[in-house]
Parts: sequence; C-alpha cells; structure tokens
Amino acid sequence: MAEIPEVSESESGIISCPACGTELTSWQIECHGCGQSISSAEIPVIKGDELLQPDLLAAFQKWMRRGRLAFKNGSYDEAHACFAEALKRVNGIEAHREEEIKARQKLADAFLKLNKGKEAVEQLVRAEHLSTNEEQKQLFQKRIDHLNKKVAQSGNLKFRQPRASELMSAALYCPSCHRLLNESEVYRFRSGKQKTAKCMCTFEGIPVTPDSESPSPSAPTIEPEVLAPPMGIKKAQLIEAAHKPVEGGRDRRTAIWLAVLLGNFGIHKFYLGEKASGIIYLAMCWTLIPWLVALYEAVHIYQMSRVSFNLVYNIEEIVRRLPADIDSETTDDFTMEVMEDPDDLVDSWSIGDETISSTNQV
Repeated sequence: MAEIPEVSESESGIISCPACGTELTSWQIECHGCGQSISSAEIPVIKGDELLQPDLLAAFQKWMRRGRLAFKNGSYDEAHACFAEALKRVNGIEAHREEEIKARQKLADAFLKLNKGKEAVEQLVRAEHLSTNEEQKQLFQKRIDHLNKKVAQSGNLKFRQPRASELMSAALYCPSCHRLLNESEVYRFRSGKQKTAKCMCTFEGIPVTPDSESPSPSAPTIEPEVLAPPMGIKKAQLIEAAHKPVEGGRDRRTAIWLAVLLGNFGIHKFYLGEKASGIIYLAMCWTLIPWLVALYEAVHIYQMSRVSFNLVYNIEEIVRRLPADIDSETTDDFTMEVMEDPDDLVDSWSIGDETISSTNQV
C-alpha cells in the first residue's frame, strides 16, 4: 500500500495538499479538492487493513477525544471529521457495537451544528437500529421525530452577505450548496487577500451567513443552536476586541520566557498581575518546585491563542475597546464570565490567529 504523504503545518495553520496544492486546514485528513488522504505527525491516517484488532479501540478513543475537544471549542467541521474517523474504526464490528452507537450519536451532534439535519437524522436512525436497550431506542425515536420536524422547517432559513464588522467571526456558507465552509476555504477572504471564496461544489463567489435578524413572518421560529452561531452579539464584540494586539499590555511571549527563565522566583506571576502567587513562588524558590510548576504554566500559556490570553490577562484594556453603548454593569458581567472560563468565549477562528492578524495590519 502506498504511503500516505505527510505534510507540515505552516505558521498560519494552513497546509497544502501534496497532490493538487489545495489549501487545507491543519486538521483535515482528506483533501476536499482531489480526495488525497493527508497524514500529520499528530494523528496519522491509518487504513483499516493496517490496524491490528487490539488497536481498534485505542484508535477509536483517540479520534473521539479529539472530536469532543474540537466540538467544545466550536470547531464543528473538525469535530465531524474526527467522529467520522472514529466510526470507521468500529463500524460493523459486533464487539464494538456500543462504541459505534456513541460515534453515530456524536456524529449526529456535529451534523446538527453544521446545519445538516438530514444527515443527523440518518445517523440517529442507524444508532437506534443498533441499540438493544428499549429505553435507549425510545429516546432515539423521540429525538428523531423532533429533528424531522426541524428539517421540515429548515427550508425557511435565509442567507445574506456578511457585514464588514462581522467578517472575522461570522459562520460562512456556500451560496450554492449551503455547506458550512472550512476555514482553509475562507481565511483568505476573511483577511482581505481575496474577494471571493471557492467551495468544493465548484462555486466561486462571495460566501453568505445566516440572516437571523429578519426571519420570514410566516416562518416558524428555528432554535439558534442549530442554525446560527451560538455566540451573542456582545460576546462577539468582546472577541473582536481581544483579537487585536494590546499596546502597553501584557505580552504572551514575554510571559512564556519569564516563566521558563525566572519562573522559580515567580517573576512571570508578578508580570501577569498575580502578586500573591508570585510571593509564594519566591518564598519556595529554594525547593525548585515553583520552577517545575512554572514550566507547566509556560506550556499552558504557549497553547493559548492571542484572544484567550488577552481575555484573561489584558481584560481591562479589552473592555475599554468595547462600544460606548455597553454600560458598566454589562462590562462587569463580561469580566466575570471571562475569569470563570475564557475558552468558552473564543470561537474556532481565534486559534492560530496571530499570523492572519499581522498580515491585516501590514
């Protein structure tokens, strides 16, 4: 069997297909231009006949974990690809019937987020057929009936061209086939390098976004978690403000180097405004334990996107960038939400965003 070519990820998170040169998002395991299988050092693509039986469950669990993480981060296209790979490892194997049901359930969830109700129903029908538990089968049937009603209503969804203010955060769809476009297909359009985007259905033009502001008067209300991005307008404004570099604020690279070089003395904690923790580090520096903890914190900060870092450590400066019509009470609510779980406020395009942002500024 021919070896699947491995490609390296660029700084912007975009890779090129070694066969046709199509630009792909780093997580894609298949080129949407020519169908070429793509392998990466993180999780290689493995053909079914190359897997040993004991390896099936391990491979299934690895893809499911990656899919759940992508789903939690709002990268539903990536989650769909991961759950599909997990399903390939257990599909049709009697010993892994329960794992197949779980994979089809998660795949249905991803399809719903991608506004593909029919595909979601298909996966749930197959999961219901596989289940031997009567209570579980009834739950599947109720959900299938509920989704069938939504699918019948989905024809009322309207699309429009994205506004300039929402270009970096809006979910972009193909005007022809209404497929949610991959980030690799729209990142040049988002950054202004191209005036159009190309879909795998061969359509090339300006992508569209769901028009949730002006629904048809006769159309029934569609639940937002299926048809529209889950983020509110004010949260989206907060994300957009955090996307840009903060002049005079705390810098992520500086924090990483301070943690690596001087973390034993808590210098990075003082730099990040956590004085109490810095004093504790300084008091325990003779044990070298603070240095080990600082190395872990350096890795954690390195994995944060610019948006996540700014929301946690430069929140005061970010809040000042918000429009004047947002009152101080709402600002306090923003701060509380960010400090509790900043990653819940960061959508999929924020990860690896520094290169794109730097290009825009130039």
